[in-house]
Amino acid sequence: MVNVADVSDRHSSEAAEFAGEGPFGSRSGQVRTTQSSLDEHGCAYVPETNTFLIREFRMPHVAVEAARFLHHACRGMSQTRCSLTFAIEAAVAHFGGRLLCPGWSQEDCFTNECGERLYTAYLEGRLTKAAARRILLAHIDSVKESEVVLAQLRAI
Repeated sequence: MVNVADVSDRHSSEAAEFAGEGPFGSRSGQVRTTQSSLDEHGCAYVPETNTFLIREFRMPHVAVEAARFLHHACRGMSQTRCSLTFAIEAAVAHFGGRLLCPGWSQEDCFTNECGERLYTAYLEGRLTKAAARRILLAHIDSVKESEVVLAQLRAI
């Protein structure tokens, strides 16, 4: 197994081998995304392998990745994804990260408008714990299911 945190230009052959065909087609895009997250944020959660990669422990970023893991676990560790899954995951990860690390500033971590609206609604009492739980547990395996959840998130 190649540790993505150690992949560099001089390890391109190992990276190419790691980025072979998998259940989601070529993994090279996943490797680039994971490497980018490690470079920019110091950590990444890889749901396909249920792995946390932490190079540098920066609390706001680790909180976001922990929320991403929790959302993945609430979905039953489902590997099924559609084109809208990533938008929902990003919003839920941002929301959960803000709950776990409420003191972060916008400069500390990436921002997600939908996730920030969820967090604000939760603080203002417009989003209940039960509604937040339903969002975490929502099935988003198909485009139709994801469209419904995304519409609900945007309506908040």
